[in-house]
Amino acid sequence: RQGKDIRPMMEGLERARQAGKIGAIGVSNFSVANMEQVRQVGPIHAHQLAYNLFWRFAEAEVIPYCRQHNIAVVTYSSIAQGVLTGKFGRDPQLPSGDNRGRVVHFDADVWPHIYAGVEALKPLAQEVNRPLA
Repeated sequence: RQGKDIRPMMEGLERARQAGKIGAIGVSNFSVANMEQVRQVGPIHAHQLAYNLFWRFAEAEVIPYCRQHNIAVVTYSSIAQGVLTGKFGRDPQLPSGDNRGRVVHFDADVWPHIYAGVEALKPLAQEVNRPLA
């Protein structure tokens, strides 16, 4: 989406909203620059983005921008593709074809750090008698 004019798409959504065909307009995985561009045409009511304890990049710019402009934030991957359930061991074995194999959390050089983070969280969950997830 970077570099591409996405305002025409938003123009269609805004016409539908003004005609009463849709109640709200949401975006997913937009940068601040993308949101600035489409807000020239109409309001954004919600932004869906990946967010969890290990994937917090949105805290730097996107979430503050959404707060400033009264855009609801809706998250996905809140338990990091199952990582924050604690079910994966030191050497996670994903089934062949599992889409999570493409997620950075499971990269061989990243996983030891993710695993250590999950292990550090387990005693905290036990202390408050709650499941890790």
